[in-house]
Amino acid sequence: ALQAGVLVTLQQQDVARFLQKIASEYDLVFIDPPYEVNNSELIGQLSALTKHLADGALVCIERSSRSERLTPDFGFSELETKTYGDTAVSFWQFAK
Repeated sequence: ALQAGVLVTLQQQDVARFLQKIASEYDLVFIDPPYEVNNSELIGQLSALTKHLADGALVCIERSSRSERLTPDFGFSELETKTYGDTAVSFWQFAK
């Protein structure tokens, strides 16, 4: 259950357009790109996202379990990755 005063915003759109127009800081982000998005494109999107993340923010990324391991090197620490058939879900924590 959400506590009073907690704001939840759901955005379903292209990440590049979304990142161009936001000014908020987020604590929790779910990313579900098309499975064919490559690591360099996803890392570029994560890099652009960092200026909108609170210290300690949690980022959850759903990808193909066949995707190359993601290794962003700019403030993200991998907490855990779970694989469910063709899907891998990774949990990352961001530190400024």
